[in-house]
Amino acid sequence: MIPHDVNLSRIRDDNLRIRLERAWSWIDLAQSHKNSAHARFIFYWIAFNAIYGLEPLNQEDPPPDQMKQIRKLLEKLKGVITICGEKERGLLYQHIHKMRGSLEDLIKDSFLIKEYWVGQESPRSVTSQCASDWGKTHEQMRTNCLDFDKVFHIPCGRLLVLRNQIVHGSARGDDKSRGHPSLERGLAVIEKMVPAFFDLLTRFEDPSEKWPKAPYPRWGHPEHPHEYTEGEPHELLGNRPKSN
Repeated sequence: MIPHDVNLSRIRDDNLRIRLERAWSWIDLAQSHKNSAHARFIFYWIAFNAIYGLEPLNQEDPPPDQMKQIRKLLEKLKGVITICGEKERGLLYQHIHKMRGSLEDLIKDSFLIKEYWVGQESPRSVTSQCASDWGKTHEQMRTNCLDFDKVFHIPCGRLLVLRNQIVHGSARGDDKSRGHPSLERGLAVIEKMVPAFFDLLTRFEDPSEKWPKAPYPRWGHPEHPHEYTEGEPHELLGNRPKSN
């Protein structure tokens, strides 16, 4: 569990700090909703999105591909691991290996692989593909589980399918949902993965890494589309808005 008094003031990259501040608020919210698996998954996903999300170069353009954004984050995390101490890498190694069963259950869930929903593959072929995907992930965990891009890109693809089902209203929002077992499998992974990523980025900042602009930068941020003068009221809200 992430502590309530996380200190992010020492994060030097302003865009990373904004991302982590936003992510922390959603992680805290997820951890307070013990009785709703749907709410917890959604809040953890929003926290995850707060960390990896990019915005289009032009607001009229379509949003960037989600999986490409996620893989960019996984590459950044792989770089962060290189500056961790041996003790921290050992603890991270143990944490990931404790997720082995949850990762296997998630990857082998045929309802969370996009090929199933395309409908061009037989159920048997989809099941075989799931087993193959798990084999690749398991082998990567055995050889180098700290290569995050190779370990987590398949699980994140499954989580993205689950996210699309839930966030876009393509599943029921109660325990009567036939997709509830898939939700539980996804939640078992994301509730460990996202706090681990957050903790890693909070404790180990790569000084050579420049983070991209956080979407919708807060009022007063240099990349906000309008200038901010200290003490001057926000003309749209009538007062100075809170940071986000």
